[in-house]
Amino acid sequence: HRKPIHQFDVKGAFLQSFLKCKIWLKPTPEIARLLNMTHDDCLLLKKTIYGLKQSARRWHEDLIIKMARCGFRQSLIDDCLFFKDTDLGKEVVVVHVDDCMHAGPPGTFDSFMKEFKYEVSLAAPLFYILGHTCTFARGMLKMTQTSDIEAMCRSFEISTTKGKRKPMEPKI
Repeated sequence: HRKPIHQFDVKGAFLQSFLKCKIWLKPTPEIARLLNMTHDDCLLLKKTIYGLKQSARRWHEDLIIKMARCGFRQSLIDDCLFFKDTDLGKEVVVVHVDDCMHAGPPGTFDSFMKEFKYEVSLAAPLFYILGHTCTFARGMLKMTQTSDIEAMCRSFEISTTKGKRKPMEPKI
């Protein structure tokens, strides 16, 4: 009996974290006009934004703290893997940037989402994530990229070529 797997995307993940250093930003002329700023004025950033080198790192540091508050332990082998033992069984959360998967006994996903408290989109059973179509058969998770590969073949007009069993002829 497999554990339900859900996927979710954290909205604006790189906009959530406070900076640990001062960063001053020169606004574009359009933004300066909207904010009634002179051409010499600058903005002091309080939180990370997309494009800053430290945004991803700060987001991950905050995520680790949030997961610990939710009772999860970070894997010693993979920084993006979190575990939690409950009375119902083990919960697992896997994170790739801001795309996440949760596996656990029935009912634990809803409890986790209430504790997690970040705004998320696409909180749903796992069917498609990070370009992979996900299916379950005989107790196993199968991830394929067939639709992406077919789209690439169409865009490069190679969908009518004949396949080969070997990429090179033997005895070269």
